[in-house]
Amino acid sequence: MVYQLEVTPIANDCLHDFATAPEEMINVPLPPQPDEQRQIENWLKVKVQKGLIEEARQNQQREMGIRQDYLEKAMNTAVRDAEKKYYDLAGKVAGGDETFRVARDRAQNKVNELKERKQLKKAELAHLNIVRPGRVTYLGTALVCPPAQSQGVEGMRNDPEVEAIAMQYVMDYERERGWTPEDVSNLRDGSGFDIRSVGSVDESTGIAPVRRIEVKGRAGINQNVSLTSNEWRKAQQLGDSYWLYVVWGCHSDKLQLLKIPDPARNLAGNAHEVKQVTRYLIDAESLQRANQKV
Repeated sequence: MVYQLEVTPIANDCLHDFATAPEEMINVPLPPQPDEQRQIENWLKVKVQKGLIEEARQNQQREMGIRQDYLEKAMNTAVRDAEKKYYDLAGKVAGGDETFRVARDRAQNKVNELKERKQLKKAELAHLNIVRPGRVTYLGTALVCPPAQSQGVEGMRNDPEVEAIAMQYVMDYERERGWTPEDVSNLRDGSGFDIRSVGSVDESTGIAPVRRIEVKGRAGINQNVSLTSNEWRKAQQLGDSYWLYVVWGCHSDKLQLLKIPDPARNLAGNAHEVKQVTRYLIDAESLQRANQKV
């Protein structure tokens, strides 16, 4: 059977959001065959590595230009100063004062030494323009499957439409209250939250308050939400600056926003770890109790 291998690069930090599957679900993936590995390696060389090499080369050229300019100015100044000293001493010797002969010769040697050093430094800088590609090597294989539905998590699935509605609702809410929100959900940098919102600078402290907001959208009202292990860990690390915003009713005309500060502390007693998907389940009643009216 002949088939076309499809390859798509993704950020490696997405592995933080994955959990080991239960033993009964584990299906050990086979590594790519040698011809498949070659296809992947060649694809990476052309589609990824080639661009990275060109970017590195351009960065090197910019850095080399800066260094060459600095070297040229610095060394030319040093050579001019040394030559001036040499000419002064040479003039005295030419005028018949032999006591400056040794100093003159040393000054001449200094000029020659500086000129040689300048050429050596320029040759060393030229190596910065050399960028060689490294070897593309297969490291391993991971099989990624949808999480199994389990008791207490039924219906807990990602809905891009609901998530988009919730994100827009929270962004608008933050702007309306005078803060400046930034959507960081697509950075895939392991931040563990979706929006960074900055308030006005406090005149007494000179510091602007920041909320790191994890947004959870649900289609209906009074529905549970779950946090990934990474999101829960970040909530523990960031404390008071981490907020959980839950938007209920994303498929209705009446959206309801719940705002929970420091969820790792305020919901600690109501979060239940779900081993199958490594998430923390928070029931709707707990969200209502922890909701802070702002």
